[in-house]
Amino acid sequence: MKIDKGDIFFFLAVGEDPTPRARAAYSFYTKAYGQPTLEAAKVLCGLGGDGTQIRGIHAYGSANKPFFSLNYGTSGYLMNEVNETLDLCRRIERAVPLTLSQLCVEATSANGEVKKAFSVNDVFVCNQNRSQTVKLGLSVDGELRVPCLSSDGLLIATAVGSTGYTKNVGGPVIALTDDYLVLTADAPDEASKFHSAVIPPAIIDIEVLTPAYRPSDVYNDQGLVMVSAVHARIFQDKTRTYTLLHDKGLSLKEKNLRVQFGQNLT
Repeated sequence: MKIDKGDIFFFLAVGEDPTPRARAAYSFYTKAYGQPTLEAAKVLCGLGGDGTQIRGIHAYGSANKPFFSLNYGTSGYLMNEVNETLDLCRRIERAVPLTLSQLCVEATSANGEVKKAFSVNDVFVCNQNRSQTVKLGLSVDGELRVPCLSSDGLLIATAVGSTGYTKNVGGPVIALTDDYLVLTADAPDEASKFHSAVIPPAIIDIEVLTPAYRPSDVYNDQGLVMVSAVHARIFQDKTRTYTLLHDKGLSLKEKNLRVQFGQNLT
């Protein structure tokens, strides 16, 4: 793909205040490369951290343009390294693409209301604002796998998301292949006999077993989806894909391997 000045749409964090460093970067890049409309752009470039990229996918993913974003944040797992001396157009032309799909969650309340949301990283069913465990039933493709999971919550993550909160609660980091899912219980009790599983694409059904006494809330990577849900269905929506571009020497798959082996991302 040929990229020229005027082909790159730059964006900052959507829905939150960007850092002064990201603001300065926005001024630099838009002055050096221009700022087309979203419709006219060939590539989208977020300036910030992983949160900026995730919010950008939610905000601009329907434009069906690839993302080549730059790390003006902290860890920057989804981002590319900053080097303002290099020609950004040529970097994008040589970049390695990776297309992934988002999670869809359909949360249902006790009165039958359904709320639908999407997630790049993960969906969390938990008792976020109350100091008690939840009791959940877990089914995969219609087959009951865990009759009663007593824990602080259940996290369903994409391979990309497995490097984030899933990793922090002791779940595995998995390779970026075939849209596999990671299911991880947060602090399960010993009687549950379940902590984590890696499965191919499937429909995950989570039943809140005692909603009146141990209510559960549903979150995606943008925040609260539903308070006191009684059921959540999670699956990968192949119609909501996004493409990330990374420098050939440090592709997203290479970053994924470095995280698995405990190596630095730079």
